[in-house]
Amino acid sequence: MRDKYLRLLFVTVVGGIVVNVSFGFLANLIHLPLYMDTIGTIGVACVAGGMPALIVALCTNIISAIFNQSSIYYSIVSILIAIIAGAWLPSKRKNGEFRFFYLLLSLRQLVALLGR
Repeated sequence: MRDKYLRLLFVTVVGGIVVNVSFGFLANLIHLPLYMDTIGTIGVACVAGGMPALIVALCTNIISAIFNQSSIYYSIVSILIAIIAGAWLPSKRKNGEFRFFYLLLSLRQLVALLGR
């Protein structure tokens, strides 16, 4: 049972990294001013929790630094997004009052302040 959980966790983390790097590369390729490389981080935080989301955020920025050198400097923003999403999403799901809009507002404020 534990092996199955670890394999599923590994697949979730690798999937989040692939999604982040793919969307980050796409945003860099067409010069979008969006942080599309955090979609997988938030998704992993929803499914697996905060610690796997931190791993996804850090690995994404290290890998993305290959094609976008400034990506490594935004790793602190991605890590903070992973912490907020990992702490906020599971607690709201348990209480039954999941308001995704408030999460997006708080993450937007964080990125707007630190991402300049």
